[in-house]
Amino acid sequence: MQLSAIADNHLVMHTKEEIDQWLKETGKDRKWLAEQCGVSYGQVNNWMSKNRDIPKKAHIIIDKLMSQPLVVTTTEVSIPKFDITLKVPHNKFVEFDSYAKSCGMDIVDWIIYVLEFAGENKELLLKRLQEEDSAKSSK
Repeated sequence: MQLSAIADNHLVMHTKEEIDQWLKETGKDRKWLAEQCGVSYGQVNNWMSKNRDIPKKAHIIIDKLMSQPLVVTTTEVSIPKFDITLKVPHNKFVEFDSYAKSCGMDIVDWIIYVLEFAGENKELLLKRLQEEDSAKSSK
C-alpha cells in the first residue's frame, strides 16, 4: 500500500482509496470505522466523499488502526467426501454460510453445489475470469 503523504508528528495521511482498500482487505466496513472513530456512519461517508476532508483527529485514529498488524481470522470447512479443506477468512465464511442458508443448504452442501456448477460451466467461468482480468488491466 502506498502512502500519500506524511504530515507533522509522523501522522500518515492515507488517501481515501487506501482507507477503503484497507477496510476491504481486513474485512471491515465504514460502520466499523465509524465506531472506532466515535462518530456516526453518516459522518464517515461524508468524509469519504471526494470533496470532503477527513478530520485530523480521525486521521490519527485511522493511522493507528492501519499501523496495527493485519490479523485475518480464518475458518476451515472440511469436505471429506472430496478430500477438500477450504480455509477462508471468517468474514467470507459468514457470507458463504448466509448464501447457503438462503438456498436452504448447509455450508458443505452449498460448497459442493458451487464447485459442481463451476465444473459444469467452466467455459462461462473462464470467460468471466478473462473479462475481469481485462477490466483490471484497463484500470
